[in-house]
Amino acid sequence: MITNNHTLESLKVLSFEEIKELIEELEVHKIELKMQNEQLMEAQIDLHNLKKRYFNLYKMAPLGYCTITKDDVGLIEEVNFFASNLFGLAHNKLIKLPITSFIYEEDQDIYYLFSKKISLHNTDEKHICELRIQNKNGTLFWVRLSATSYADNPLILLIMTDISELKAHEEELKFKINTEVAESRKKDLIMFQQARFASLGEMMANIAHQWRQPLSSLMMIIQGFQTKFELGKLTSEIVAKKVNDAIFLGNNMSKTLEDFQEFFKPTRDKEDFFLKACLKHAFYLSKYILDEKKIEVYIKVEDGVEINGFYNELSQVFLNIISNSKDALSSKDYKRVIEVTAVKSENTIKIDIVDNGGGIDEEILPHIFDPYYTTKYKNTGTGIGLYMSKQIIEKHMQGRVTCKNIFYNIGNQESEHCALFTITIPTNKGDQNAS
Repeated sequence: MITNNHTLESLKVLSFEEIKELIEELEVHKIELKMQNEQLMEAQIDLHNLKKRYFNLYKMAPLGYCTITKDDVGLIEEVNFFASNLFGLAHNKLIKLPITSFIYEEDQDIYYLFSKKISLHNTDEKHICELRIQNKNGTLFWVRLSATSYADNPLILLIMTDISELKAHEEELKFKINTEVAESRKKDLIMFQQARFASLGEMMANIAHQWRQPLSSLMMIIQGFQTKFELGKLTSEIVAKKVNDAIFLGNNMSKTLEDFQEFFKPTRDKEDFFLKACLKHAFYLSKYILDEKKIEVYIKVEDGVEINGFYNELSQVFLNIISNSKDALSSKDYKRVIEVTAVKSENTIKIDIVDNGGGIDEEILPHIFDPYYTTKYKNTGTGIGLYMSKQIIEKHMQGRVTCKNIFYNIGNQESEHCALFTITIPTNKGDQNAS
């Protein structure tokens, strides 16, 4: 009241012009207050919209948002509904709980390394890891954690994506692949065993050939004992000589068995061996059948060419190719020849095995390394020899085997239609790992 009287007294001393000017100032101030009020209302609307947007983007996001402290346990400061559902607790019950209390026990080390990486690289960058969350009911969820840490902010924003379904698909796919790999290995093992049995049949024929002559000689020695005994000419000197002869023949027969037994023992470890010796071994095992078919063999390989690999397996590859050539040559009425050459370069050894059996039908050629593919009469062949040869060269020795038809001057004869098998093996020992 005093103030009002004082104001009225003050106005009495003001002139009309001064009062008019004061009123105008009040009007301007009123307009300014109105504008400020409108701006404040707009700011309140923007703030409301911002809160609504924050609610939609953070609280209602289809991903788990969780804001935690930068210490080791990571206390939860804020969390959205998606993350609350993952944790199995209401929002108000999650605040100030350590994030580590929800990390599955077996994955604690993953989170520890993850958090250390964030603290060591305290820059505006993202870090990602995958681990399992265990909620209050004990249910496990696979999540992908993406963390953003800012150097000037004491908090870390965690984004959690539920990848449980993805992990389930991965496990299903992994199981399927492992099953297929196991089935493939089982199939290869069966094929390898069948290839061994097929080779065994040929080996038995070779053993029979090699034993026929010494067995005949042993029978003659035994018959000679009886004849000389009946004639009264059996002396201790004759007995000693014939016994020595029989022992010599028996030792040779035993050595033949040992040679064939060694062939069927798979080489466990890689070893250094000479290519020429391995080739001669394969041809020696086929010698009597090749002789019976009147097939000539030329090995044009230097003595010092050395290979690091599996001796018996490579010998079987040669034996399979020789068998293939023998079958092609058996029906021919001209000079039958198999020729082997080898060229060693800085990184590889290239072995060419060629026969003049007339080549391979062009329709058949693309399939000769396929499993169970055979053109032998009445399916007497297994169709796995060349397939297993390819597996041995490519999987065991990291090499390559191919076949093609060529015109070639073989065995000092005119150029003929021939089948050429080429085996390429790396010479670098570090490049050849056992399978």
